[in-house]
Amino acid sequence: MEADNAMERTMDVSEHLQNDSLAIVMAATNSVARAHLSGYETAGAETTRLRIQTIFDRLLHCIERNNASPLIRYVQELARDRFFGGVELHEVQTAINLLEEAIWKDMMERMPPQDFARAVAQVSAILGMGKDALACSYVWLASNNRAPVGSRSPIHA
Repeated sequence: MEADNAMERTMDVSEHLQNDSLAIVMAATNSVARAHLSGYETAGAETTRLRIQTIFDRLLHCIERNNASPLIRYVQELARDRFFGGVELHEVQTAINLLEEAIWKDMMERMPPQDFARAVAQVSAILGMGKDALACSYVWLASNNRAPVGSRSPIHA
């Protein structure tokens, strides 16, 4: 019975995120634009939106399966791509933080208070594991590779 309740709660968070996905992704995309992160400004608004959407979709996948591995694998690939593209770690971390903030705000406004704390904890735990894997991947890449020519080390702000 307890396992059924846990699955039902997970489905509630997943359903909420699915229902509000467009608003959450747009809010996060707008926040990234306001943050003036050079790697995202260079990529453009639509690419930024797609990047935020991808992280959001991976998060949703993780929540539905109660397993953070899909997001962790994705951010490890993302770290390689952004590191060799000369994008600094803090920019990618900031984008993920802004997505997390948009999710929190949406949940606070739209979820019953009794569900909010559990939902935020679940989202934050998965995104936290993803951000940790991202940072570890950047550190590993920085210690095993030269920074791209003509750029500052992508690990430093």
